[in-house]
Amino acid sequence: MNTSEEKISLLKKAESVALVLPKTLLDDVIGSALACALVFKKLNKRITIFSEAEIPNHWKCLDLSPLKETEEPSRYSISINSKKIPIKEISYENDAKTNEIKIFITPTKSPLKKEDLIFSEEKSSFDAVFVFGAGNIASVGKIWHERPDLFYEK
Repeated sequence: MNTSEEKISLLKKAESVALVLPKTLLDDVIGSALACALVFKKLNKRITIFSEAEIPNHWKCLDLSPLKETEEPSRYSISINSKKIPIKEISYENDAKTNEIKIFITPTKSPLKKEDLIFSEEKSSFDAVFVFGAGNIASVGKIWHERPDLFYEK
């Protein structure tokens, strides 16, 4: 990515943004993160804050909800061993009356049983990750160990 226009274009396209704060919060880090969170909320971006630090009391006079009221988006998957049960087709239908989305899986030959389906919660994916005030990877604390995908994928 070479130009500012390309970077701005990526941010405009982003729907889900992670803001990572260091384990030691300085005032400039809190102010920068709060400003970014407010801008992203105004742009209707989904924001998730990763921080193990408490915000100091002298910041409590401001509305800090953008740095607190975040929720990591959930993402689920359904897995099937396609070697054991080859799949012919996967489709879905959105039922407007019941507001249900039905997923249809059609095997080629073998019957598909409940036991053949594996449901799991996946780590969410972010379109952009911002790290504030971290001089090195150790300064973000346990987040580095819990979510290394944040630092490698984006």
